[in-house]
Amino acid sequence: MRGLVIGMHVTPARGYKEPVVNNRRTIRLLAQKRPHRLAGFQTAYGFMLQDGDSAPPRDAVQIPGPILELKRGEPVRLVVKNNMDEPTGVHWHGLEIESFPDGVPGFSGIGTRIMPPIAPADSFVAEFTPPRSGTFPYHSHLHELRQIGSGMYGALIVSDAPRDTLRDHVVVAGGGGLPVFDKFGPSFLLVNGRDQPRPIRMTVGEPNRLRIVSIHADNILRFRLGDDSTVATWQPIARDGADLPVTLQGRQTATAEMGPGETADYTYVPIKPGAMTLEVWMSPTGTRVAVPIIVSPRVVATGK
Repeated sequence: MRGLVIGMHVTPARGYKEPVVNNRRTIRLLAQKRPHRLAGFQTAYGFMLQDGDSAPPRDAVQIPGPILELKRGEPVRLVVKNNMDEPTGVHWHGLEIESFPDGVPGFSGIGTRIMPPIAPADSFVAEFTPPRSGTFPYHSHLHELRQIGSGMYGALIVSDAPRDTLRDHVVVAGGGGLPVFDKFGPSFLLVNGRDQPRPIRMTVGEPNRLRIVSIHADNILRFRLGDDSTVATWQPIARDGADLPVTLQGRQTATAEMGPGETADYTYVPIKPGAMTLEVWMSPTGTRVAVPIIVSPRVVATGK
């Protein structure tokens, strides 16, 4: 991924032993790819969930990957199986967890126990307990321009209680293949897996949470919420998985600039019915994807 990375070695305290936790919730995540899936007949990379013993087809790819819903304080065991013909690795971006399961091949770990790349047909087990609620990305951490740039990313939500998905909306903006300029047009920005995303539905007067994940491997993304003539206002409530202090939660113009791997959470309350858009612009190409937002009037029950 683009940007400066600084490595830090933190030595364990004398006598430190990793805690042993039983009864972890198990999630099985498959790393897969499918030829000719993206515009320009490019290969798509992505993740799939395995439900029980029934695995999806080995060439099935979901972009973005499935939303991983975790509970704060609940131990989890993520089993990542590599069904591709090339190595990979999965990083849980921003989570404050032990080093080894953090998922950076050749770097994560302690002493001689360093996470290796996940080889083809091999698996990696990441065991951790998420310490705080928030919005995070997860993504490949090997051959990033190709793998992340072609769909190997998703959103990871840590909550204290189940989300109200009618008012809690996840927007994941990332790559849809390497730059291709041909009859398909510039195809390398997708929002929720599409260059023409499905609409988000809201109701006048009801607060909505927008969880925005910027996970393009190499470009800055700019966001704007509004209609054709007016920019809306929203309230920032979290950044990079951490709640903002009250002093930074004032209402502001609904625009944002975000780099690779950043997340931002906003509260938005529609004030009138009609059509809006959440526009996503990519620098320096100027590629634009618009998420339709349909705001319905509030239905008020009247007695007879």
